[in-house]
Amino acid sequence: MLCSAVSPDQVIQIVSGKIADKWYYQIEIPEVIDPDRFVRTTVHVLLLEWINRKTQEQIYPPSWLVEGLSELIIADSGLEKLVPAMSMAPQFDLPISSITRQGPKPHVLAKAHAFFSTNRVFSLAELITPQPTNLIGSDALAFRHSSQLLVYELLQLRGGSVALCAYLDRFAFYRDPVEALLAALNQYFTSFKEMEQWWLLKTSAFQFRDLAARYNTPDALEKLRQIMLVQVLDDQATNSTPQWRIVSLQNLIINWTNQPQEELVKLKLAQLEALRWRVTPEVGSLIQQYQETLRSMLTRIQKEAQANQHNPTAAKIAISRIVRATARELDNLDEKRARMANTAAPTVEKGATNQTTQPALPRRQ
Repeated sequence: MLCSAVSPDQVIQIVSGKIADKWYYQIEIPEVIDPDRFVRTTVHVLLLEWINRKTQEQIYPPSWLVEGLSELIIADSGLEKLVPAMSMAPQFDLPISSITRQGPKPHVLAKAHAFFSTNRVFSLAELITPQPTNLIGSDALAFRHSSQLLVYELLQLRGGSVALCAYLDRFAFYRDPVEALLAALNQYFTSFKEMEQWWLLKTSAFQFRDLAARYNTPDALEKLRQIMLVQVLDDQATNSTPQWRIVSLQNLIINWTNQPQEELVKLKLAQLEALRWRVTPEVGSLIQQYQETLRSMLTRIQKEAQANQHNPTAAKIAISRIVRATARELDNLDEKRARMANTAAPTVEKGATNQTTQPALPRRQ
C-alpha cells in the first residue's frame, strides 16, 4: 500500500495479522523510496513470511540473513549504481530509457572488500546473536557487510542454498539461534566452535584476496557446474513434507511450460555471461557453447510458438522435440565439462573445512 512521501527517512510500516491459521502482511511504502530500502524491506517480509508459515506466534527473521541477502541482491543487480530513488506512484506517458553496461561485472563483495581494508569483520557470535548497538550507528555498516560475507560464504558450500532453505524451514522451532543454524549446517560443522574457526579462516583470507583475479580452471568449472543446477521443491511424494532437491537445468526444462522455464533460462544465460568474463579462454569457450545451446533453444521455441499459434497441439509437440534435443546437447556439454575437471589440477584452500562431494547427477534417458 502506498502512502505519501514525507521525508527520505520515512518509516516503512509492516503490518501483520493472522486469519484462519494463516499470516497476512501489509506494507505501507512511501510513494518515493530509495531502492536500497525497498530491497531490504522486501527481503525482510519474504523471510518473515517463510519462517512463520507454521507458527502460532510471529517470529522475526535473523538480522544477519536479512542484511546479508539484501546486500548480495543490491550488489549483484547493480541497483546502487543504475537506479535513482524510485517512485512507486502510478505515472503514465513517461519516456523510457535504458542503460547498457559492457565489461567485467564487479564482484558482489567488492564494496565489502574495500570496507574491510580499514574496518574489522564481525565475529560469528556477533552476527548470529547481535546486540542492539551492532545494528545502529557506526557498527551498522560493519554488521551489514559482515552479514553479506557470511551469506555469500554459506552459499559457496556444496548444497549451501539447500541448507539455508532448511534453516528457514526450521528457524521458528528453535529457541536458540545458534542451535537452529547448526542443525541446518550439521553436514559441514559439528559444533559452533568449528564453525567459528571456519569463519575466522574465511574472513582472514577474504581481507587479502584479489577480487579482480580470474578463477583458475578447477574453480571456474565448479562455478559452471553450480550455475547449471537448479534448486526445486519436490512436493510429489505423498504423506511426507516437501523436500528441497537439486536437479540439472535440462531435467527441469524437459517439461516445458513456457514462462517459468523461459525466465529461468534467461537467468542462467545472465549468470553464464557474468562468469565468462572471469575464466580462462578454454573454459570461456565451453561457457559460450552452453550459451549458444540455450539461446538457440529459446529462438526455436519462439518460432514454433508463432508458427503454430492456432494449433496448440502441434506447437506442444514441436517444442517438446526442441527441448529434448537441447537437453541431450546439455548432457554432452556436462560430460565435456566433467572431463575437463578431471584433467585439471584441483586446488585445496589451506585450512579449508572438508566437505562431502555430491554424486554426479544421473544422465537422463
